[in-house]
Formats: sequence, structure tokens, C-alpha cells
Amino acid sequence: MTYQIVLAPSSARQLRKFDPDIRRRIQAVLELLAENPRPPAATQLVGGAGEWRVRTGDYRVI
Repeated sequence: MTYQIVLAPSSARQLRKFDPDIRRRIQAVLELLAENPRPPAATQLVGGAGEWRVRTGDYRVI
């Protein structure tokens, strides 16, 4: 089952500002999250409402 990733307009603007290499890495993680929303490398945030994070280099996708 494939999920749909929807970015807020502010998130899409921020993504466009990244260096092309970093942008490609983040987009690759987003595509993987569409296939598996909780990959083995994901960590659930403490004190949140069920949010998860995935690290990609120095960045985190929440």
C-alpha cells in the first residue's frame, strides 16, 4: 500500500531552499515514507501525539 505525502506550503518552500544534494536525499526519504510510514530507522518522538522522525544526514523528517 502506498501512502500520499502532502507537504504544507511552508515546508515545500523550505525544501526548495535546500542545496540540490540535500533536497534529493530528503525527497528520497519522503518517497520511502510513502511506501513504509514507519521504517526500522524511525524513532517515535517523546511527549508528542504519535509523531515519528527519520534522520537523513544532519536533517530530520518529522
